[in-house]
Amino acid sequence: DPVFDGALKVALAVAVEQSPFLKVFPDERVRDTMRLMNRPPDEPVTLSIAREVAQREQLKALLAGSIAPLGRNYVIAVEAVNALTGDVMAREQVEVAGKEKVLTGLGGVASRLREKLGESLASTQKFDVPLPRATTPSLEALHAYALALDEGRINPRLEAIPHLKRALEIDPDFAMALAMLSGVYANTNQTALAPE
Repeated sequence: DPVFDGALKVALAVAVEQSPFLKVFPDERVRDTMRLMNRPPDEPVTLSIAREVAQREQLKALLAGSIAPLGRNYVIAVEAVNALTGDVMAREQVEVAGKEKVLTGLGGVASRLREKLGESLASTQKFDVPLPRATTPSLEALHAYALALDEGRINPRLEAIPHLKRALEIDPDFAMALAMLSGVYANTNQTALAPE
């Protein structure tokens, strides 16, 4: 389903970044490392490429996720893989009833995975905002936001604006999209629009 493209990656990163003990390696640095590996920076990152990037960057682990339809339901799975050995360090999955429950299910998977990776229950409870609240309850809005990230890389450019506007048409309260749109306006000499 195209609505999942990019959206679930962004959502998982937001869920993991809530942890004070885990850090998400930035996409732009992944692309830079892929250039050094003589690979096109826009090539899809497979598990083997991700492991090579993680080894080159001396990262300890990487997350591999999947989503699959099961009738009207979806099965979401995420596993933490040791970058050096390829061994699975922790695995979580959940079945959710319908597309509208995917973000909530992914948030629960991420929380349980954080615990399996050694984060205390107190920490995961303290730093665990539900994904629909931390991002947006709308997969479509999150998908549009993810497209803006792809277009704009680290410093979003003019090409990101239509995607961000689309995200905000769907969910006017999507704070991450509002903040990014303001930043794009400020960085592209449309400073009068930024405060709005």
